[in-house]
Amino acid sequence: MAVIVAVVVALSVVWQLGRFQPIDARPTKEVVWEHLERAYHNHEDLREGEKKVAKLGKPATPILLEVLEDSNQSRYWGRASVVLRLIGDEAAVEPLIALFENTEGDLDDERFAPMRGFHATMATIAAKGSDKALQYLIDNAKPEIWLNKKFKWTYLGFRGESPYLTRFREDNFVYREICALALTGHPRAVQALGEIRKYAGNEMWQLWASKAIEAAKEKSLESREAYLNQMWREEPLSPPWFWVVLVSVAAAVLFVWTGWWQLRRFRRRRDLPSQPSTN
Repeated sequence: MAVIVAVVVALSVVWQLGRFQPIDARPTKEVVWEHLERAYHNHEDLREGEKKVAKLGKPATPILLEVLEDSNQSRYWGRASVVLRLIGDEAAVEPLIALFENTEGDLDDERFAPMRGFHATMATIAAKGSDKALQYLIDNAKPEIWLNKKFKWTYLGFRGESPYLTRFREDNFVYREICALALTGHPRAVQALGEIRKYAGNEMWQLWASKAIEAAKEKSLESREAYLNQMWREEPLSPPWFWVVLVSVAAAVLFVWTGWWQLRRFRRRRDLPSQPSTN
């Protein structure tokens, strides 16, 4: 009888403990959605939520990809893409590329979030050993590819050959491609950066590539990322001709002002009454 009572008590205790199991012991899909919800609604818990989902590792990848495939869940796209970056699963590479290149329509900030972070995601996954991600970045290492790329999506209403959109592509996609190559730290990526540094079309890209090659020499992914962040804060990223034009305009303004001032002085002296002779 005592044995039966002990077994019943033990089963009751196990059942009660099961009701209060920690959150990370729940089914993976439930964990992923709970943390994405928490990260979306509570920005103070944003990074912590992303890290908790990332700790689940590769089993979370299919669930996160389902989020990116569902346009009704676009508010979570940015968070899901960041978590995929942290996990570094090569299985996410092709779906992420498809999302970036095949999404259609005019995107708002939430749907644009994975596009904005696309290069960083590819670079991080490549740095964690993905040949597919690395090859994509190398295949698209030429700046003119991004300038001539015809996206199926637009961002906040900018369509066609909008000067803003063209400048956005040049100042962002080319820069992000260069930084992504550096972030991988791979010798093949450094070789691609060397080709960009020789590029004669834009001195700004040459400057970025030179800095990126230095960043790629850092040993760890974190140190390369820190180097690039420091480069962004310190480097004005303006080509030499910008300063030439600025100095030229300033010199022209100074020349015109000096000439006007001298002319005004001459006219005042001319209009003064002549002094009578004392002889």
